[in-house]
Amino acid sequence: MSFLLDIDLISTNIVIYKKVDDDFIFVAFNKMAQKTEDVDANELLGKRLTEVFPGVREFGLFDILLKVQESGRSEIFETSFYKDSRISGWRRNEIKKLHDGNLIVLYEDSTVQVEIKKQLNIQKSLLSTIFDIIPDLIWLKDIDGIYLYCNPRFEQFFGAKEAEILGSTDFDFVDADLANFFRKNDLKALEENAPRRNEEYLVFADGSYRGMFETTKVPMYDDENNLIGILGIAHDINERKEHEEQLKIYASHDALTGLANRTLFLERLSQLLKQRESDINVHAVLFIDLDHFKVINDEKGHATGDKVLVEVAHRLRGLIRKGDTLSRFGGDEFTILLENIHSADEAAKVAQKILDKLREPIIINEDNYQVTTSIGISLSPYNSKDSEVLLHYADVAMYKAKSNGKDGYNFFTKD
Repeated sequence: MSFLLDIDLISTNIVIYKKVDDDFIFVAFNKMAQKTEDVDANELLGKRLTEVFPGVREFGLFDILLKVQESGRSEIFETSFYKDSRISGWRRNEIKKLHDGNLIVLYEDSTVQVEIKKQLNIQKSLLSTIFDIIPDLIWLKDIDGIYLYCNPRFEQFFGAKEAEILGSTDFDFVDADLANFFRKNDLKALEENAPRRNEEYLVFADGSYRGMFETTKVPMYDDENNLIGILGIAHDINERKEHEEQLKIYASHDALTGLANRTLFLERLSQLLKQRESDINVHAVLFIDLDHFKVINDEKGHATGDKVLVEVAHRLRGLIRKGDTLSRFGGDEFTILLENIHSADEAAKVAQKILDKLREPIIINEDNYQVTTSIGISLSPYNSKDSEVLLHYADVAMYKAKSNGKDGYNFFTKD
């Protein structure tokens, strides 16, 4: 009797069962359990469990009671409880066998905990699904740089299974210099205790290049706020980089001929003349204008005119050195920057080669086109060390060549 009084003082729900034949009967219900179940213990004591709860065998409690009765070992498990044939909540049950052979069940509402666990499992499953299908490389390393996790894309990229990757380090997959670079960035993220983003290229230990990635590295902590490692996400940016490079080319090159455009030519000329050595080295600017090109455009159309310009650009490319700059300055005008020449004669020789080469017929759709050109030449430092002035002088010299009968070249002079 004193034991029953004692359990009434406990704020946990308590029910005591006794094994009778193939069933259990209620021996005790503490006050907390009576309040929870909204029952009077006097109405239940001595009754069979299957009589009071006909469906008890279906949701697992009966089997657990039998198991504890037979084994004597305590069990903890979750059960759902119902109202109106629907799950109303969850309970955490702890079942123990007493010295007299009876079973004591202590239970409490665990609905909140179960729902939290369920949501965590959903989130875990969602993250796992995302990690599995995401095209980015995802991995987790410990603070020593040892891989603890990698997603399928990471496996595919490195051509290895997760079992081969886990336990290894970057030094097992990429060349030593790159592995040291990765390790340095990992340590910086850990030291700064903040996400770190940078661009990293991947070269495998065998020397094969695998591209450029934008990588984000985030320090990871356990529930007790202890640093446990670093999470990495690498996004392939090769396509973006190629697009950026293409945009740079579009911004600095002529779309029709592929030559440098006016902007790039002026930039290179200005940079060259700002160099200290420009005071002693000789550079030449050739300003080239096609004679009577407008006639071809007007009579044969712009499509034919464009083909002529492309052929002219092709011929000019073959007449200059690797370090020189050739540009389509606009329309039918081209410019050439000859760097570090020995004398004006060297510029004159290039100009003459251009005249000779462009006199050769250009054949388009079996039609012959005769193109000549007028060339103006200015020299630095003799004429000027200013890029815009030097270009202007070459333009002036070009018009002088035209006034002299075209199909020729002329050096700038101030007379």
